[in-house]
Amino acid sequence: MKLLLVLIFLVSGIFAKDIVFEQNENVKKEQRKLITVKDYNDYIKTMKSAIKYGDYSAAIYLGALYIQDIKLKDRVMKADIRKAKKYFRLAYNKGYGFAAFYLSKLEEPNEAILDIKNALYMKNTKKKIRELLAIRYAEIVLNNEELYKNKKAIEMAIADINPISLRSDNPILDFELAHLFFLDKQYNKANKYINSACNNPKAGPQLLALCLNDPYLNKRGENEKIDATKKLQNISDKMGSLDDSGNKNRCTATLNGKRSE
Repeated sequence: MKLLLVLIFLVSGIFAKDIVFEQNENVKKEQRKLITVKDYNDYIKTMKSAIKYGDYSAAIYLGALYIQDIKLKDRVMKADIRKAKKYFRLAYNKGYGFAAFYLSKLEEPNEAILDIKNALYMKNTKKKIRELLAIRYAEIVLNNEELYKNKKAIEMAIADINPISLRSDNPILDFELAHLFFLDKQYNKANKYINSACNNPKAGPQLLALCLNDPYLNKRGENEKIDATKKLQNISDKMGSLDDSGNKNRCTATLNGKRSE
């Protein structure tokens, strides 16, 4: 029997960026457009100064700066992953759970999951960030063959993510959780959560397209219901699955919302 998997790519870089810059208004006010190397270096000094005086959210800004190449007018500043990880880890160790989102992009899956689990209830992990981390947690499990074939890993993910879903109204989180329940062969719960996700008024066009296999869908009938087992199979066939020989042909989650094979 085919193992059907569906992986969504709705956690965009824009969403992540918005959450980061909500963390501290003082740091936000210090931001400036980086045009020259001087701007770049001054920005780093500003963030380091904020850290020195106890604003560890600034460490997330530094990590986000170092994690990517920055094209300036007079030079391209290359990414420095070692420094990025150093500052994300600093913020994480000081209770800023959102840093775990970035760390999860730089770590092995099991380490990333452990960081996320600890970050879910850190003092500075707000509700929106907690939901984002839960979504990222599910993505890691659904994208990793060793994890999605491991019953204990699936059960642990459900145990960690389900309480967050119950306290939120996030269709993306419900959608991910439906697929975890599906892999755990809890089909009634999978059906419940796929209906919750796909009939939620907050569900955006991308999610609805996955739910209904219609890339041009922008609205749905008020009374429309979705059968999980049938719909998950349709979505999985659309997005990619494991064939009978075990060869992978599925999409992976990315920050920019694009799909790669």
